[in-house]
Amino acid sequence: MLKLRYAILAITMSCCSSMFAQRTMKEFWTSMPDSLVEYLDATKRREMIDFYGMGVRAEVFNVLEGISVMDTLTTRFAAVTLSESSKLSVALFPKNDGDTLICMVTTFLGPQPESTVSFYNTSWQMVPSGSLLPVLSPSSFFLRPDTMSEDEYEKLVSLVDPVMTSATLHPDDDTIVFSLSTPLLSKTDRERLEAILVQRKYKWNGESFGN
Repeated sequence: MLKLRYAILAITMSCCSSMFAQRTMKEFWTSMPDSLVEYLDATKRREMIDFYGMGVRAEVFNVLEGISVMDTLTTRFAAVTLSESSKLSVALFPKNDGDTLICMVTTFLGPQPESTVSFYNTSWQMVPSGSLLPVLSPSSFFLRPDTMSEDEYEKLVSLVDPVMTSATLHPDDDTIVFSLSTPLLSKTDRERLEAILVQRKYKWNGESFGN
């Protein structure tokens, strides 16, 4: 009898785990706390999903009386233009323990984009990013070509102040890409800086993001 109980418990846990693993972006998008996206309450977010499912432009009048548009929706990814000055992307990353990590990137579209990256569990409780992402210092985005002198390289690096970064999630893979933004540079200086700028791409391995 005891063995039978254990067997039933194991089957039940397995079924629950399977059902949990099948939760999609639609569910998380609608269950998201309103406080995380000031432009869109739950009703507006559901309307977006409905419009997107009908194959029409998934735009709504947001709570700030502007227009927000859902640009992409898959089982694990959503991208939304919140306004002319901001956009949002959310991706689901499967964990090795069968759970799911939610990553949210909010990007402000000034002269150059600047992003904030945050992580949540499936109850929309914030998860510290320290154990999930490598430490990104300003030097992470610079690489001196062999053909460039150290003096020229240092001069170009000194142009970047303040340091601003943007982040990009992709609908088709488990990666996040960080880029350096240079809003205060002239077009000429920005073109010079391109010679030493590199992006940082990190892939999800089930526990954290790494090279």
